[in-house]
Amino acid sequence: MKQWISAIRPRTLPLAISGILMGTYPAILNGFFRIEIFILALFTSVLLQILSNLANDYGDFIKGTDTLSSRSDRALASGSIDAGSMKKALIIASVITFAVGLALLIAAFGEISTAFWVLLVLGLLSIGAAVKYTVGKKAYGYHGLGDIAVLVFFGYIAVCGSYFLYCSDWESVWENAFLPATGLGLFCAGVLNINNIRDINPDRMNGKRTVAVILGRKGALLYQTALVFFGFLAFYLQWQSAPEKTGLLMLMLLPVFMVHTYRLAKTPENDVATHHRSLKLFVLLVLAFVCLYGILILS
Repeated sequence: MKQWISAIRPRTLPLAISGILMGTYPAILNGFFRIEIFILALFTSVLLQILSNLANDYGDFIKGTDTLSSRSDRALASGSIDAGSMKKALIIASVITFAVGLALLIAAFGEISTAFWVLLVLGLLSIGAAVKYTVGKKAYGYHGLGDIAVLVFFGYIAVCGSYFLYCSDWESVWENAFLPATGLGLFCAGVLNINNIRDINPDRMNGKRTVAVILGRKGALLYQTALVFFGFLAFYLQWQSAPEKTGLLMLMLLPVFMVHTYRLAKTPENDVATHHRSLKLFVLLVLAFVCLYGILILS
């Protein structure tokens, strides 16, 4: 059991929770909140993240990426789980994720409607994207498309999708969720970028062309700065219609994020342990940002 808990990478789950929280805040503000949607949306998002983590472990192992980099923290590369068991786990996780997601749509809409089918298709795409990041001959994570996928699925689908499940009004989604979805999606892309900066050398050697590999370490660090800056800019634009104190207090976190980026830039390229800590810290910073954002706009 311990090896499976490690394989689902619990430290990444706050990102899955963050998207649902960000979509729930405007639902509470506008009187659309429903507890059953919130719970099912949380379960669906966490299951998608677990599915993605298992698929990433499997895909990178099959392609030899984790073996090349001696990733003792990965289940397959370390030998704690065999490839056959992981493949079965992927199938089971996909089925459970689909079932919970279907229950979410039924709870939200209560009938088969156009919106139901649109969200069902998006849900299936999310499951497919979770698996295809590293699995298969055309895994998009090996062709520099992982960051775009993170922006779309952790940002727009997680935040806008969850808010739409509450309100069923696309105009309201545009007004209340689009910019927060953009900001959070950019922050989540920053998490992936830190991961890819850490793995830049083994990824390059194994032909995994992440954005970090394409840009090089210096370019990837500048890219990280841009992700943080434009993420805050998206929230700032949303805050223009919010109480002044909200924007000012939230902008106080910008220096914290930038100090983190500065310390990342000063980390030696071969210092894997420090990169691990930087990744965990950035995930916690994003979660703290999301929680503080909620406290401020709901207070």
